[in-house]
Amino acid sequence: MQTVVPDRPGIPNDQMGHTPSVAILMCTFNGDRYLDEQLDSIGRQTHQNWSLFVSDDGSSDNTLKILRNFEEGRQQPLHIQNGPRRGFAENFISLMQQCPEDADFYAFADQDDIWAEDKIARAVAALNGIAPERPTLYFSRTTYIDAAGTPTGQSRLFTHRPCLRNALVQSIGGGNTMLFSRAALKLLRRFRPVKPIVSHDWWTYLLISALDGHVVYDPVTTVQYRQHGQNAAGQNITFRANLARLKKMLHGNYKDWHDSHVATLSLAMPFMPHSNREIFENFVAARSGNFFSRLYSLHRSGVFRRPRWSQWGLYLSAMLNKL
Repeated sequence: MQTVVPDRPGIPNDQMGHTPSVAILMCTFNGDRYLDEQLDSIGRQTHQNWSLFVSDDGSSDNTLKILRNFEEGRQQPLHIQNGPRRGFAENFISLMQQCPEDADFYAFADQDDIWAEDKIARAVAALNGIAPERPTLYFSRTTYIDAAGTPTGQSRLFTHRPCLRNALVQSIGGGNTMLFSRAALKLLRRFRPVKPIVSHDWWTYLLISALDGHVVYDPVTTVQYRQHGQNAAGQNITFRANLARLKKMLHGNYKDWHDSHVATLSLAMPFMPHSNREIFENFVAARSGNFFSRLYSLHRSGVFRRPRWSQWGLYLSAMLNKL
């Protein structure tokens, strides 16, 4: 399901007048060059009921000093733990496993972006009021900026409804924009990937969609996403980026990523609604068998990528048995 997000959300409260609490989950590694700007943007949030949990992956620069300086004089608590030192995706997965489970919502944060002042408020407003037992997930577009902070464009605008058919083959929401509920966190903990995954944000979108969560895509940008030489991931709108993505799809990178997703989703399959189980089973069938059975199962699954030319790459990868 997709929710219309208010243009100018205020500070959301539940029916009892409670301002929802948000745990910000940030992973750091030698991020002292841009970390001050990110922390300042978090400190300026209109929604101030937040706490910050940081997993540092062994920084040797001034990252930890900057974090401690930010903590001084603030009412919001800051907690720092040691990361597993196995890459950014595993760092976020580890942080989700170890953070407290008592917040109303959780938000991923990178170390080098700049948040819009209403980022948290806008995301909470989109999900607030939904039954707390139902897993919910919000993500939005981003504005790309260069190392100096100059805007260079926006992430792709997607007009389709977020759903499992899309999440199985495409990640459309940046983790740096994501906010999700306590119920979603519990699922992410229960179904921790059994194999290494390419990114924590794709896995979050995929699992919550598969288990009938409420997923919201906001076409408004809420984050200035910095592009520089040390990015773990980058923008996806340039011709070069799209060509590189197509090459990965055809060379088997996506097949490896799908192997990891399928391994854990298979454990979650008994908890999927019947319609999602059928989609997942057909997608799995499309990854093996003979040429015609693969294409038939892929068609039956209904999975899709956007833009439409990317769908051609999806079918080509199935023809080459690289899905």
